[in-house]
Amino acid sequence: MAEFVPTPHAVLAIPTPAQAMALGYDEWLRVMKQRERIIKLEKEDPFRHGWEPPMWRICDALLDAPWCDAEENEAIRLKVGFDKPVDTLLIMGGNRGGKSEYAAKYVQRVLNYRDGAIAWLFQTNNENSIRMQQPLGWRYMPKEYRKKIKTHPTYISYTFKNGFSDNIFVLPNKSMASYRNYEQNIETIEGGEIDVAWPDELVGSDWIKTLILRLATRDGKLLLTFTPVKGYSPTVAEFQNGAITMMESVGWLLPKDGGEPLVEYATQVEECGNWLEDKPSQPPVPEGRKFEMVPRVMKCMAASGDVDNNRAIVFFHSSDNPYGNPEGVWKKIKSGTRAFIRERYYGMADKAQSAKCPKFGKAHLIPASQIPKEGTRYWLGDPAGARNMAQIWVLFTKMHCYIYREWPGNYDIPGIGVPGVWAEPDAKKLDGKRGPAQDAFGWGLKDYKKEIARLEGWKDFEKGLMLPEGTEGADVELWMPENGCTERVDTRFLDSRAASTPRVEKDRPVTLQDDFADIGLFCDLTPGDDIAEGVTLINDWLAYDQEQPVKGFNVPYLLVCEDCINTIFALRTWTGADGKNGACKDFFDLVRYLVMLGIGFNAPDSWESQGGGHY
Repeated sequence: MAEFVPTPHAVLAIPTPAQAMALGYDEWLRVMKQRERIIKLEKEDPFRHGWEPPMWRICDALLDAPWCDAEENEAIRLKVGFDKPVDTLLIMGGNRGGKSEYAAKYVQRVLNYRDGAIAWLFQTNNENSIRMQQPLGWRYMPKEYRKKIKTHPTYISYTFKNGFSDNIFVLPNKSMASYRNYEQNIETIEGGEIDVAWPDELVGSDWIKTLILRLATRDGKLLLTFTPVKGYSPTVAEFQNGAITMMESVGWLLPKDGGEPLVEYATQVEECGNWLEDKPSQPPVPEGRKFEMVPRVMKCMAASGDVDNNRAIVFFHSSDNPYGNPEGVWKKIKSGTRAFIRERYYGMADKAQSAKCPKFGKAHLIPASQIPKEGTRYWLGDPAGARNMAQIWVLFTKMHCYIYREWPGNYDIPGIGVPGVWAEPDAKKLDGKRGPAQDAFGWGLKDYKKEIARLEGWKDFEKGLMLPEGTEGADVELWMPENGCTERVDTRFLDSRAASTPRVEKDRPVTLQDDFADIGLFCDLTPGDDIAEGVTLINDWLAYDQEQPVKGFNVPYLLVCEDCINTIFALRTWTGADGKNGACKDFFDLVRYLVMLGIGFNAPDSWESQGGGHY
């Protein structure tokens, strides 16, 4: 009898000698023949058969793939922090992580599931399309279509040398794929309506914006695959600036304790499906060892400054694709820098210059409903002649400091409306670009006082609205919170740089601080401009043990209301690279002044004994 030689396979293990002895020869032979059948089916028809990495199921759920169970899709999305399906998915992949394999199979599934679907697939040029992208389209073509068919409406003709004839194929259900490239004129894609687009590698933001418009009418999906060989490119910046990490994993190749990487753990497939059942997806970290955490799923920042539920980033690690030989990938990259390992194994792109508050994230955000009612309140303002005055309101309790309101904010301002964001992500400027909320409203000091009175619920404001201009009680200069208010502010602070600069009026020096006092808004000044010290203190206030649950005593001292979108954007984004003209610097400065002032919670009895403080 001929010797039976099992076919090697990256996932389907061969029973060990001990397991084979326990099975007995007949059962062992049955198991091995079944294994051979599975391998044969996977090779002959990978569209319907074969093993898929657990991370693929996460992607399917985020995109709400209709061939998957809808309830399970929703459960997975909620688990990774998304309450609805995304329209755009950026897959950042390590070398041979399987991102292009996933995209190719996803596109084929859309085309076969939906009659008359249209897919556009992009590569850097036509040669790369033929050599890199089109072979995957052929690989995941259903078995029965992998032949030359030119029977209307079907049009399938493929050779390994030339790819698909005319760079297209049409399935019997009239679904069509069209292979294109970035060397083509972008105007040639205007006017089309598509169900799915897959730009692979080095796609520019202009192409992305155009494709999103083409997908809109059919509620289509944009799937981008990217290995960050160019580092933190403008396209990566467009998605990743300000993004929040929703799920993360242990980076076994990135030790933080000076020890050796755990290559055995790093090359194992992470069981991401266990997330749904709250089971461990990786082996436990050995006692005494520490490793860098690497992102798995991120939620992007929207142009509004809030989180964007329509876009997500997922990271395919090289270990997600055992067919790609992750051990071989590690051997090739292990002599590189940490940044190189993050890039080539974990699909992470490092900024040339990082945000100054790297720990700031979802642990620091709190719903408005959870802001305490009682505590000591402060107000900080940063006047600027060419811009509106950025402002924040702060509440201290015995345990925490809360930034609970900002101005301008993401709410209606009388006579203005909702002003938009102060700053927004930008592919070229690390600190973002100027948003519409910075455009001056043309307000004077009395306008600001009136708005402060409105937000803090001054009774004089309520009375003043009902009185004609020029009558007693209508003069904003005379309004005072001592006459009654909803929020009692202990002390107000103005940016010392702007507020203390004197100008001469009527032969005497006058400052902006004096001007505020003249209209009954009394303010102290912020400390000097020691940026480095301020950044250090902010990070102290943000500190918590990231390896432990965020609860009890492991809650950061500084918490920010999730409605304060401009403050959040500044803390996520500001690098200082754009200098004094950085678009989000104003709100970062206000937080910096806050931590340097030495203020905090005042017990009610001590507060009363001091006469109430400034207003």
